[in-house]
Amino acid sequence: MATTTPVNLVLAKAGNGLYSSALASDDMSEFSKDVLERGIGPDIALVRARLRSVLLHTPANRRALDDAAGTLANVYAAQFELGKTNTRLLKRLFLAIIESYSLITDCAKQKANPQNESSVP
Repeated sequence: MATTTPVNLVLAKAGNGLYSSALASDDMSEFSKDVLERGIGPDIALVRARLRSVLLHTPANRRALDDAAGTLANVYAAQFELGKTNTRLLKRLFLAIIESYSLITDCAKQKANPQNESSVP
């Protein structure tokens, strides 16, 4: 019987954002670089590539950010045999880190593309 790992769940789900079924070319190059050059495991590299794409294109996508945090927590929980409570705490920690980065990315985009203040009522 085949076991289901978090990365298999990521690949199995369909849709947009974190769970789309194929990596874009720039995501694939980052995935390859993470695995081959940086020595990151394929599970984590896949989540990193997806998360990087979500943060660049839709940093306010709360569901994708939450899913990424959960997937990362599950990968590390399986690796270090963590219990349910510690896995939840780890997910909250990952989500806080991802959201902080998401806010920084969103602010940087707004700063780079200032809107004309006279058009605001």
